[in-house]
Amino acid sequence: MRAPFARAVVIATLSACAFFVVTSNGCTIFLAGQTPCDIDGDCEPGALCIDGFCAVRPVGVGEGEGEPGEGEGETGEGEGETGEGEGEGEEGEGETGEGEGETGEGDGEGEGEPPIFLCGEAHDVPAWFDVNFPFRVPLAFCDTGAPDANVEGLPTTVILDDAAFPEISSIAADGRDVIFVDQSEAPLLLPYERQLYVDNDFAVFHVRVPSFNPSTGRDDVWMYFGSGDNVERSNAAATYPDYSSVWHLDDAGSLLRDAISGVNLPLAAFAGNINTGVGVFGGGIDHFGFTNDGVGSFALLQPFVDAGGGQFNAAPPPTPPPSASASFSFMAQPFSFSSGGGLRSVTLFLSELNTPGSPGLDDVSIFSAVFNDGSMQVFVPSSAGAVFASSAPNLVPLDVFRHQSLSWEPSGIVATFDGNVAIVSTAVPNASFPVENIVLGMTEQNNNGSFNGVIDEVRISNVPRAAAFFRAEKQAYSGLLFERGAVEAR
Repeated sequence: MRAPFARAVVIATLSACAFFVVTSNGCTIFLAGQTPCDIDGDCEPGALCIDGFCAVRPVGVGEGEGEPGEGEGETGEGEGETGEGEGEGEEGEGETGEGEGETGEGDGEGEGEPPIFLCGEAHDVPAWFDVNFPFRVPLAFCDTGAPDANVEGLPTTVILDDAAFPEISSIAADGRDVIFVDQSEAPLLLPYERQLYVDNDFAVFHVRVPSFNPSTGRDDVWMYFGSGDNVERSNAAATYPDYSSVWHLDDAGSLLRDAISGVNLPLAAFAGNINTGVGVFGGGIDHFGFTNDGVGSFALLQPFVDAGGGQFNAAPPPTPPPSASASFSFMAQPFSFSSGGGLRSVTLFLSELNTPGSPGLDDVSIFSAVFNDGSMQVFVPSSAGAVFASSAPNLVPLDVFRHQSLSWEPSGIVATFDGNVAIVSTAVPNASFPVENIVLGMTEQNNNGSFNGVIDEVRISNVPRAAAFFRAEKQAYSGLLFERGAVEAR
């Protein structure tokens, strides 16, 4: 029974499905009386249930269908490979994300430059303050021997010379195109006085810095230069707002000039024994009459009354300091100690206009002096009598400049020598007199305490100052207050 059916199937295959029904599985033959499918839709082995009747799939078609099935399997494997490719694509997207992260890190680093190291401390590099200035250099405050205290409002001396700072050649010939900026917080343009400027060679600026602590090494200012704009920025009045007068004593000839007011005062002298000498930088007042031998010398910074009653007019004088609470400082280079009866050489003397013949050591005078044992002496009147105090002997050397200061207020007096505390007294000063004489090199009377040496950089302040302030002032004069960083070009 099977063979004729098989032959019919072969014939059907060869006839390309003529006279047969075409299904999705190929060509299927239906013969009259063919067996229907059972109730479960099943047929005998080798037959399929199609439209309720059992039919036999042609052998050729079955084999053909098998091959596409295998092809579909291969396609499935291909799709799997495609899936793996998509997985690799996702990994690629992850790598792109990492790249974006790296870009973010680059953006963060671009917001600020890495710090520089000065005085052994990290210093932030600020944004460029003014693009019109093509060069800048950091100046860090360094003094490991200083007390741990803030220095407030010091006109800080900045010294430049071509040997240590060859970039001075980028500053204009008049020295005007220089600014100083405190960029520790909001940028602050600092007032300064340009005392000296020699093109391509030497410069001295005094820059008023609001506050810094040199003991930490962490504070700094930035100097910008090279704009070539010819704008005058030197402003002594803004640099010394709480000083009565400042004397650089650079002036040649017969006049002395107060840096704050710009007033020129006559240079008074006895026996011609005074001259413009070599100062700390620039000139100084050279008192070269031998002390207490009958030929004294002095420089007048305020009206003066001598022993004979004559008066040297120096109007209009600078504003004198309030005597009840004030301070002064200077640099002095003694050539010899006194050998006269007083055995002291007066360096700076403040007093009221006394009656002729007064020796000056009274309750209307304040002064600083050098004794012949090499000690520093100060005299300040007090409610309990005169405060006449001395430092240890052998403190003051000959033939070299040293810094000296005296500050007095109701809590007492403090004197420093070369930046260190030398004299302290808790006596309450009673200095209520008006300061009308300011004299360098002796008291208000000729031949009394005459000084043999050079005095320079006299600053007379309206307020008392702490010892840390005067130490920083001295360090700056000596070129020891700053560590200068590398010059940066924009």
